[in-house]
Amino acid sequence: MRRGEKPAGGDRAGERMKKKALVTLLVTVFLLASVAVASAAPQFDPKEKGKIQAELERERAKAQAELERERAKIQAELEREKAKLEEKIKKAERKALTAEEKAMLKARKVEERLTVKGRNLNFDVPPVIKDGRTLIPVRAISEGLGATVEWDAATKTITISRGDVTIKLVMGEQEMEVNGQIIVLDVPAQAISNRTFVPLRFISVALGEKVAYDDETGDIAIGEEEAAEEDEEEAEEAAEQDEQTTTSDQTTTGDQTGSDAATEGGEGETGTESDGNTAEQPTQ
Repeated sequence: MRRGEKPAGGDRAGERMKKKALVTLLVTVFLLASVAVASAAPQFDPKEKGKIQAELERERAKAQAELERERAKIQAELEREKAKLEEKIKKAERKALTAEEKAMLKARKVEERLTVKGRNLNFDVPPVIKDGRTLIPVRAISEGLGATVEWDAATKTITISRGDVTIKLVMGEQEMEVNGQIIVLDVPAQAISNRTFVPLRFISVALGEKVAYDDETGDIAIGEEEAAEEDEEEAEEAAEQDEQTTTSDQTTTGDQTGSDAATEGGEGETGTESDGNTAEQPTQ
């Protein structure tokens, strides 16, 4: 071995020590960097997290409610188109009836031929035809059209109300008053079988309803069918109620989450309608 040269084994040992030192240094730097990153990472307040979750749930509820409303509108439109198609079919069938068949249909009882908003009414005393006019119990037509009835025994006056329309008739008199306007009747209100009968057409028209008479079959239709519209309204109301309930529940959940989080962190924190019996007096 020449003078000044170090043993080969010593060089290798030195190299290994340098590598170990370098690895140790790298590991230390990595750990320090990890700690720094973890310290710099945003720490979500549980209360804020609860609010975010509640907001997301409210948005979800709104989207669900909107979806339900659209579904209801589509369903209502389908029902209306179905009703129109069925009516066209009925008209075609009526045109194909023989004279004998038409006579048989017209011979049916009035209560079998009469519909109010697409529905048959229930009568304890059936309608009658008098002087060519259809008379109907006041309770039946009023309830069928969503109106209320009051009976004043002293003056023998019948008052029918729905919305902003008020109709007054006096028993036996051939006039009726509609919001203060006098209208002459073909047939007066009268007592039949211990019930008050009123002219069907006049009452229906006064309440703003259309009266359709089918000359082929004798059918009488008061108002238009509202089944599809009612289904749509009910669906919308249900969707809105669901949205409000979900929003309320989620708001409560969010507030509760924040309260719990504050508690855990030691931050304690310290809103005249007639019942119908009157209309069933002896003259009703």
